[in-house]
Amino acid sequence: LAAARADGVQVWPLGFGTISPSDQQYLGYLAAHGAQTACDNRHVSRPHATVVQDPAGALAALDSLYAAAGCLGSNSTSVPISGNQTRWLQVSIPGIASDAAISVARGNPGIQVNFYKPDGTQWTEGSALSGTSTAVEVLHIPNPQPGNWRIKLTAPPGLASQLVRATTFWQGAVDALMTASPS
Repeated sequence: LAAARADGVQVWPLGFGTISPSDQQYLGYLAAHGAQTACDNRHVSRPHATVVQDPAGALAALDSLYAAAGCLGSNSTSVPISGNQTRWLQVSIPGIASDAAISVARGNPGIQVNFYKPDGTQWTEGSALSGTSTAVEVLHIPNPQPGNWRIKLTAPPGLASQLVRATTFWQGAVDALMTASPS
């Protein structure tokens, strides 16, 4: 922990299941003794421990911890999907976003993912995608179109029911122009 603090490495512990108060306290200790630099003044942006009870909670916690550590805006949604089904998810990107990423944790790489912009057109820029043959596919969007983005999921035959989660992470920049009258 001393080396982590000296090297500027933050520790964001994530515990699973029912844990004892002493284990909870230890996770808090780990978070408090790594680097403490934060990207803003919010309490949530400082390293802290999180404990979850199930896999869905773990996905949500990982998304929250990532957003908090990077001072990112985020929102997410999830849906179960089984073999031969087509399901839709929707995430929102606000007008203030200057960069965004939509992450789809699908578990099974056989689940096909298609992204649709708020105007209804399908995203076709393949170079903006990463993880297309992995459990997590991410669309990286510079200067994103604000609004509700839709994600179409198509499950392969024989897929057992599985939870798929889509999360958008975004950063925003505000441009201001001041004019004095009279000058």
